[in-house]
Amino acid sequence: MIIEFTTKLISFLWKYKFDLIFYAGISFFYLESLRQKKIIKTIIYFLICNIFFFYYVTLFSIFQNLGKDSIREIFDFDLNEAIFWFKTVNIAYSFEWSKKKLILYLFSSLFFYVLFIIFLEKIKSQKLYRNFKITIIALMIAIPIINNSYLLIYNVFINSQSYTSIFKNFKNPIPVSSLNKNLNVLLYIGESTSIMNMSLYGYHKKTTPELDALENSQESFLKFENVFSTHSHTSPSLLEALSIGLDKSENYLPIEKRRRISIIDILNQVDVNSSLVSNQGKTGSWNLASSIIFKNIKKSHFSTNIDLGNHNEKLKKPWDHELFNNKIGSKELDQISSSFIVFHSYAGHGNYLDNIPINYRKPINSIYQNLSQKAVTGLVDSLNIVESYDSTIKYIDFSVFKAITKVKTSSKPWVFVYTADHGESVFANLGHDSSRFIHEMVRVPFIIFFNDAAKNKYPELFNKYSNLSKTSNISTLSQLSSTLIDLLGINIQNIELPQVIGSKSSISPIMVRDTIHGTVAVNLTKLQDDRFLIDKTDNVTEHYVISREFDPEGPLVCYHRSNTIAKVLRGSLVTNCLEIDIVVHDDNSILSYHPPAKNNTGLLLSDILNVVEKKKLSIWLDGKNLHEKKACTAVYNYLNKNKLKNKQFLLEFPTGSHQNTNKISLCIKKLKSIDNIRLSYYVSTDDAVNCSQTLKSNVDKTFDKIKECSSLKKDLLEMKTSNLFSDISFDFSGFEAIKKIKFLKKFSWNTWNVNNKDLYSRIYDNFHMIILNNSDPNTL
Repeated sequence: MIIEFTTKLISFLWKYKFDLIFYAGISFFYLESLRQKKIIKTIIYFLICNIFFFYYVTLFSIFQNLGKDSIREIFDFDLNEAIFWFKTVNIAYSFEWSKKKLILYLFSSLFFYVLFIIFLEKIKSQKLYRNFKITIIALMIAIPIINNSYLLIYNVFINSQSYTSIFKNFKNPIPVSSLNKNLNVLLYIGESTSIMNMSLYGYHKKTTPELDALENSQESFLKFENVFSTHSHTSPSLLEALSIGLDKSENYLPIEKRRRISIIDILNQVDVNSSLVSNQGKTGSWNLASSIIFKNIKKSHFSTNIDLGNHNEKLKKPWDHELFNNKIGSKELDQISSSFIVFHSYAGHGNYLDNIPINYRKPINSIYQNLSQKAVTGLVDSLNIVESYDSTIKYIDFSVFKAITKVKTSSKPWVFVYTADHGESVFANLGHDSSRFIHEMVRVPFIIFFNDAAKNKYPELFNKYSNLSKTSNISTLSQLSSTLIDLLGINIQNIELPQVIGSKSSISPIMVRDTIHGTVAVNLTKLQDDRFLIDKTDNVTEHYVISREFDPEGPLVCYHRSNTIAKVLRGSLVTNCLEIDIVVHDDNSILSYHPPAKNNTGLLLSDILNVVEKKKLSIWLDGKNLHEKKACTAVYNYLNKNKLKNKQFLLEFPTGSHQNTNKISLCIKKLKSIDNIRLSYYVSTDDAVNCSQTLKSNVDKTFDKIKECSSLKKDLLEMKTSNLFSDISFDFSGFEAIKKIKFLKKFSWNTWNVNNKDLYSRIYDNFHMIILNNSDPNTL
């Protein structure tokens, strides 16, 4: 506890060192007055100094957070616009302070002041004392200001150059195009929306009741499963999603360095009416789509005309559904044709509850409130964030549903497309920070809805996308523009477009970005050309890639120790198999935890299976005490009673269970009578590993001649003779020993402690389940 506090304190002091020095400098005024016992003067100076300090911090923060496009305007300076902008700054001009910060600032300034007085008392000359004091105070105030000013100037020039470069890359000749349909498309772009928290995609809390109902009742509602944003940040994601590239080889570059053409410029050439309604900012490095992609759009409306760059979140905004209703009403949808409308929403942006109506700011249900925090999120204290985000998803569901309803009732042919700029990692409390990337940051919803007029007028187009929605092909939002172009009926000459979303196609790396180490990326398929990129695929996404590679013929890839709700959710998102530790207690309750008892969070096996109730999964149950008759019976009774037909179970019995044959044979016989259950024997890790290591170091000796292997062979022979098990399970470090025992080939094999590099050799003919090493943040 003390070490953690000290670490956080040092980190804070280093991060805010210049602010601390500046505060200490201006605090000398009121501390001197306090020392002289001038109380009224002390209070006045204290208030003035603190008001000045916190406004100073905020002011520099505003300037330093201006986006690349905002800063670019400095070089096209207009006095009237500058005056208007400075008037708007007051909206974002608020105290950026907290009680903790203020206390630390006060203690730090007092510390500096005491040291200062102790030093000054050694100076006998009054003149030297006064001059030295003034000099030190001036330096403490000046150095932070100079530092911040330098950062601001650096930000201006670097960002302006960057924006200019990006802008040039999107300014290319428009290819010859033609229009062959009279169809309208409405694109609804969500903000920070991950399918991991949507019941539409299998989340156990009812966060999307309206969209769930549409899926069940409307044939025209098409849901796509495996869609990824190309980045976890808004600007790079939408820059790629809403443009087409000129050269495939540039897919190995960050989007800012690729030559692209905005979809809006293509639509303008074929006279498709284009309009934008946005609840986002007009500018800012987080929102370059507004100033680059939509620069030439025919009509645009922003919820505010005030430009604060990356401080746009400080502005009061209308709720998404209200803005949509006010600017995209039924009347407008019935009057226009050959049109493309973009609605850019804001709900989903943190702080989550601040951006949704008050009546949605409550927990969806009490599921998590009835569990301990560790049972849900493990070592990450993020439960409140998860609850807030789930409430936000429910509001997003309502807003998207209302938009679909408007499109549904229009007499003109409309196709509604809904997706999000990127996902969000709330269980891990990582937001969508690309430097700490994890899988759900790029798993986004993708929905297409044909209204009756569109479905009737273009039935072949509807059938095409209906069939594509039923596939499990991976798609990314790099295919969004080609999908929109296809829906609108635009033919483009001399440019090879990506396949539309849902098609089977080659998938380029995502999250391509420059770092101090080089250009890094995340791979969604195993076969990638990594000559130009540093592979930064996270461990969770690796599970996804390998699971898809083996499916359907190969072994199942299982998610290790899925003993928290968060791990269960993430594991079921990326794999088709979960490994769960279970311990049966004296009261016959089946709890999920890995001994020792301190890991017991009170999470029941039934809690976990309720989370994935609707998902077709295989479950590896590592039964820590299944060799006991009572425990074995309790598990049988539970599985037999609940009839979980959409699940396949592997029950793993502890080492030496065959020695209890007379006690557990009846239970095992009952378990074998259930079709979806397999029984596995846990091979002694020590015996298997010791035998394997000896085999590797004594290549000239045969298995039967190595004494370290004798106890392993004896135990497994007894296990075979018992006729209790269909499978064996073992630590992969003992693989060399296992493959030497010929009679084990009659069993199915299951293994854990497998590294990705182990998967390159084709050694898995006998394997049923494989557990990859896991670095999930929500573990215990």
